[in-house]
Amino acid sequence: MRALPEIVTENVYRLRLGRSNAYLVRQESGDVLVDTGLPAHGPRVLAMLERLRIDPSSVKKILLTHRHLDHCGAAAQLSETCGAEVVAHRLDAPAVEGHERLSPTRRGLLGSLLEPL
Repeated sequence: MRALPEIVTENVYRLRLGRSNAYLVRQESGDVLVDTGLPAHGPRVLAMLERLRIDPSSVKKILLTHRHLDHCGAAAQLSETCGAEVVAHRLDAPAVEGHERLSPTRRGLLGSLLEPL
């Protein structure tokens, strides 16, 4: 049996995706999905929304915490399915858009931490 979405606090749900998690934040202005898991996790995220009786079109934004594959791998699929805008840090945007590797090397990560935001 697959894990059920878990209530973290009022209007916040944790979606367990194996070794990574996504979070759903319910808001009147539209729901926000925080991270999306690996590319194969898209259907699992949608199934959890269904279990919560949440229409995928209520997800208006997908917020990516960082550029690792296990956090943003299903972003494109879920964005298309939900019609949601994807939001990422400007230093992560090239990787999220497919122009760089999703999981940076240690050197690349340290370099990005040293740049001003």
